[in-house]
Amino acid sequence: MGYIQGRGESFPYFFHRKHGIRRETTGELMRELLHMECHTHLCLPDTIVTDFKNSLLQVYGKLNAEIESVKTIKGARFTFSFHLYNEEQAGPCKDLFKNIPKGVTLDGFNPVELRGGHMVGVSEFGSINQYCYEGSGAVQGDFQGVMSTFLKIKGHTLADSILCSEIKLMFED
Repeated sequence: MGYIQGRGESFPYFFHRKHGIRRETTGELMRELLHMECHTHLCLPDTIVTDFKNSLLQVYGKLNAEIESVKTIKGARFTFSFHLYNEEQAGPCKDLFKNIPKGVTLDGFNPVELRGGHMVGVSEFGSINQYCYEGSGAVQGDFQGVMSTFLKIKGHTLADSILCSEIKLMFED
């Protein structure tokens, strides 16, 4: 936050713990769980990285923090699934996946919508589950677009009904 204030301009940034970005390796996760190391993955725009790195070097004595590595993100991906039994929720859910950012694709997303006669009936209780809208797939592509889609889902009123995996980053070689 100090860096942003010092620059006098805002830019997008994402911390792995706060924004659901997956750790790179299982070993890294174990070291973090056992408090052996404290790593934070910070995703910044390419145009900021060099200046951020130089600024952090200037305050190393005060913060005792250093950049271990810098990798260029080629893209990102996360999976999702949902099962809705309320038709009123289906419309907003459909809208979530209808307007995705440019450079982002929905892979394997073929939602199914069932009504009335296609559902199971229990004679003692009448017909149950008269409606079902379900789907699963993956969101992948441009990092910023994938993050935007992930955060849109997580900030939506249906967030508790849509299961999302952590975001997996893809790096340039």
